[in-house]
Amino acid sequence: MKIGVITSSFRLETRRALETAREIGADGVQLPAVGGDLDPQSLTRTGRQNLLHVLDSLGLEISALCGDLGGGGFVDPADIEWRIERTKQILDLSIDLKTP
Repeated sequence: MKIGVITSSFRLETRRALETAREIGADGVQLPAVGGDLDPQSLTRTGRQNLLHVLDSLGLEISALCGDLGGGGFVDPADIEWRIERTKQILDLSIDLKTP
């Protein structure tokens, strides 16, 4: 059985959270993909490649990305375009990070 953790629950910067996940015996991690240093708008191509390298060096897999955009879903016409664009960015990040 594989064990995974949500890295944001550690309340540490990303690298340290990943190291902590490995230290406690986790096999996989769920990463936050909205806000912070892993937000698709701020994580560059090089940053994405570096993150994959760190994960590989720690023997961790990404089990999921958390792309919580808050309540409302895709119903309110006032912000649907924003939600669609952000969702596309999160999906692109997911592909770049080889998230299953």
